[in-house]
Amino acid sequence: MLRGYYSLLALFNNLAVSQFFSEFRMSATAPTLLFIPVSSQVGMGEYMRSLCIANEFKRRYPSAEIHFILNKAASYLADCPFTVHKTEQSPTKCSNAVNEIVNKIRPDVAIFDASGRVSQLRCCKRLKVSTLYIAQHQKKLARALSIRRLRFTDKIVVAQPKFVMAELSLWARLKVRLLGKRLPEFVGPVFSPRNIESEYEVLQSLNLIKNNYILVNAGGGGNRVSVEGKVSRGHQSVSAADIFLEASLQISKVVSYPIVVVLGKNFNSDDSEWYAKASACDKVRLVNDVPMQDFITLAANAKAALLSGGGSLLQAVALGVKTIIAVPISSDQHERISACEGYGLCSSSSPDAKAIVTKVVESLEQDVLPNQSGCIAPLVENGLESVLETTLSLIK
Repeated sequence: MLRGYYSLLALFNNLAVSQFFSEFRMSATAPTLLFIPVSSQVGMGEYMRSLCIANEFKRRYPSAEIHFILNKAASYLADCPFTVHKTEQSPTKCSNAVNEIVNKIRPDVAIFDASGRVSQLRCCKRLKVSTLYIAQHQKKLARALSIRRLRFTDKIVVAQPKFVMAELSLWARLKVRLLGKRLPEFVGPVFSPRNIESEYEVLQSLNLIKNNYILVNAGGGGNRVSVEGKVSRGHQSVSAADIFLEASLQISKVVSYPIVVVLGKNFNSDDSEWYAKASACDKVRLVNDVPMQDFITLAANAKAALLSGGGSLLQAVALGVKTIIAVPISSDQHERISACEGYGLCSSSSPDAKAIVTKVVESLEQDVLPNQSGCIAPLVENGLESVLETTLSLIK
């Protein structure tokens, strides 16, 4: 009889748990999310990551209401498929405007992608809006772990694999514990999942064959790098995309593979010294911009990839691209490239066309990149699912 009692109790508990999750799913079918990524006329990695999360969330919960706060000068502003609220500068610098929008929308969750001020987080907490902060490098994580920010941040995820970042200090761990928070979750790069069914059409549209082309991309196309002895059109810096274009032209002369260059939304052909020359080369195919899904397809099926050291590097690693040459085009990319190169996940080059050409040719001749760490390379996976689960957990 006692055994029967416990069986009934277990059945009741299971039913209660099932009902809880059923009610949670029903309540989560129409949540409101507010994405606040860093947005500017230079990089666009934070926006692309936020857009990826928003797209997948909307696919799973069609009735969800999704909003973005974006810099009005961002090149991708008109292409955002969700409700957009404009700010005069990047949202981080426009606290009054951001707080007014949060107060008006009252979202279930506000997702700050490498952005935000303490006053914005405090405003969310006052309005009982859950907050998720996404960090993508050491400096942003350190900022997120300051006591003033931690007080008003519900959860932190890091869009990097753990091996790329330094270990959390004892002080950082202590702060998290004292404030009753959870340690940051290292989820890895966040990107759109592959769509195998459409990949053939994408490759065919560019007349490409799987594993028989080189993909080239210098991020969003707006980054500039300082190169000693070089001046470009009056600037004391050179367009990173232009360096990649020059390198692509030189590479086309020494390899048999076609080269696909994805220029990015922020690329300005009028300010380029190499765009016209590259356009005239039969082996170099220029694409101004592609949807996220198509970029993933191009990366996953490439023989080799010449990339910046931003999010696309880790995406290519997670997709299993065997030959990756990474070039730092911003200050936060050096450590990421170095960590990946140490495990034989990529080769690196300075932002110089000749050096890039040499490294690309060398890498193509190697079947396996050297693993300098002496350890098995860590697994890098798409962190999209983890971010979606964390977002759902914050919906009250």
